[in-house]
Amino acid sequence: MRIVKLDPSLLTSQDRSFILKFSLLEHDLLHFFENKDYEHAHEHIDQFFRDCALQDLSSEVVLQSLIGLVGGLTNISFLPISISHIS
Repeated sequence: MRIVKLDPSLLTSQDRSFILKFSLLEHDLLHFFENKDYEHAHEHIDQFFRDCALQDLSSEVVLQSLIGLVGGLTNISFLPISISHIS
């Protein structure tokens, strides 16, 4: 897989706005999925897509954001397994 390091000076204002909104969504989703609160997770996803336009975004920004979200959700999914092995 190709690793891309995004240069902040090359990001457009739309990219920066998307990164901020997506980071907040990611934080909320990790919390809701960890607590199995899927109703609030769906509400936050719906709100994100109502508020955030995906046009004029760098594909690298979207890709890196999605990779971060998938990594976080994967980590949450393995959390109960790793805690049960510790105790």
